[in-house]
Amino acid sequence: MVPQDRALEILYLGVDPQAWGAGVASRLLADVCEYANEMSSQEVELWVYDDNTRAVDVYTRAGWVDTGEVRIHPTSGRRERRYARSTTDPRSAHDEG
Repeated sequence: MVPQDRALEILYLGVDPQAWGAGVASRLLADVCEYANEMSSQEVELWVYDDNTRAVDVYTRAGWVDTGEVRIHPTSGRRERRYARSTTDPRSAHDEG
């Protein structure tokens, strides 16, 4: 995680494929939001490849919102989309699966 002007940014979130579906990513996302809130950051953001539908589904279920911002990743050349979540959102990602 890196503090940015407008938010705390998650640079990378990876879960071992053997743990997929066990709620690990949702728990990590919830913990990051909790930490950001404690650090007085009002928003958490991340960039995800457009074609990473599994990750996009996890973020959406956990209350993250597509901001509509798009960029091309400088190394891979792949299209990325920015997702963000308010740290004060009463919806708890701990309850997501």
